[in-house]
Amino acid sequence: MEQPLSAEAQAVIDSGGGLNPTREWRITPRESGCTASQIFASGEQRVTLVMRRLQPFQDVQFAVIGSAFSHEDAMAAGFVPAGTLLDIPQRNPASIGAREGFAFARQPFREGPAMAEVESHWGSRTRHFVVQGEDNASLVLNTGPIGDVFDQFNDCTLQQLREYGVDWAARGRFQRHPSITNIREVTRDLGRRFGRERDSIFARGPVTVRMIVDGNGNATRCDLVTQMARRDIEAVTCDVLMEDAEFEVALDAEGNPVTDFLVQQIVFIAVVPPNADGSL
Repeated sequence: MEQPLSAEAQAVIDSGGGLNPTREWRITPRESGCTASQIFASGEQRVTLVMRRLQPFQDVQFAVIGSAFSHEDAMAAGFVPAGTLLDIPQRNPASIGAREGFAFARQPFREGPAMAEVESHWGSRTRHFVVQGEDNASLVLNTGPIGDVFDQFNDCTLQQLREYGVDWAARGRFQRHPSITNIREVTRDLGRRFGRERDSIFARGPVTVRMIVDGNGNATRCDLVTQMARRDIEAVTCDVLMEDAEFEVALDAEGNPVTDFLVQQIVFIAVVPPNADGSL
């Protein structure tokens, strides 16, 4: 749900307060996607903002490290004034060394199509990243315009796709994109893997992955779009998909088999029968 900027956060912005960037934004290719990071400081306070993305258009995973907020706090967050503050219902713990914080995933700016030119447009109008809690606590990071940051961020992810053999510019003209042809068998295999564990009752929620499938129908990579589910769920999901999934290959504009990607969401709804005494 969208939230208005709190009076406290607005007062910080109006007074020229908040934390300021300490260096240039750092764009870094990772094993899975790319990150854009910045360290903000004011006096003794230092807060690190890290954004991770697998490829353009997809959600960004944000990590805020070193603030007074934790993953247990109800909060809204987002870029302003170009973006929106949205309630963040799912928050995970995050850390860098001994410094702790929280992580969440969402589209970076206003809801709607996340085309690169839209992100560049809204990013150029951004001035702050704000986190605000229910008790009027707020964190204001003075990002300044970040349209160029998102351009570099997305270019980094596109370079990775090129290295995997995907032609991003051409895929809009493809006759067909890859798909999993035996998804029922795959989901049964996933159910059996988690059904062996008593704590699988906690294995709930969606896991979204991106798979690279070559022109021979072989999966060459499986990456998590966001790393917000339980780690063992995420690991097993890609393991099973890489081992068991079968694919219909992508066809380019001329009908030739080519390397492409697919995005697949798996929703876990684990049910564990109770013990004789009614406990789980």
